Amino acid sequence: MQVFTNGGEPLPALNSAPRPADLVETPVFVRGGGDGSFDDGDAVFFYADGPSGWDYVVERNGSGAIIDQRWTHYVHPYDTTNYVFIKVAGTESAQVGVGEAPGTAGGTVREQVQGRFFEDFDEYMWSREAGTGLTWVSNRIFDGGSRTLLENEALPGLASGSAEFVLRSAAGSTQQSQLRFDLNSGTLGTVLISGRPNTSISTIARPKTATFTQQVSGGAGLTLRLTLAEQGADGE
Repeated sequence: MQVFTNGGEPLPALNSAPRPADLVETPVFVRGGGDGSFDDGDAVFFYADGPSGWDYVVERNGSGAIIDQRWTHYVHPYDTTNYVFIKVAGTESAQVGVGEAPGTAGGTVREQVQGRFFEDFDEYMWSREAGTGLTWVSNRIFDGGSRTLLENEALPGLASGSAEFVLRSAAGSTQQSQLRFDLNSGTLGTVLISGRPNTSISTIARPKTATFTQQVSGGAGLTLRLTLAEQGADGE
């Protein structure tokens, strides 16, 4: 039994960028089998990426030294499903290698690790007439409006400590926009986005990413709310 999938991310936009010419076989782990039939207790296990997920990005300078490394999430702009093709063939499938478990001598014991969670709202495509087709955002919030981004969200395994919130916003107005983010009963932070010139005919939103750090309680539900301050303009 062979499994084929090319991952959950979209193909490169540039035709010159390298890509697989065909479906790529995914190694599998087979439990049971060997008798020519697929019976109770037999199983085939494999890993496949979804249409959204995480990449670990490492940036290096010209001499090869690491200047930044971080996790960043991706969202497929065209699909919400990844497809896996299964083939029953006369040849043996690619197998997951089996190796020795690494030794534990001198290892570091960790009781907590940094977790990751993201919420992405692909509800509205900003500026259909002038955009690229990739600038998807949440439904628009107009002057003085608000939106609940997380509602009593209980993150699995959340422990007490410092949590980092990375927020990507966009605003379109002829005046400066002020976005306030409230976490549970307190203010997490404020983001200011400059307005576009009155002479500009473009309606494309101006994006801005901000990072805030806040202490959280273990196991607590998180409620995150966005409010666009009233400014008496064409803000959204």
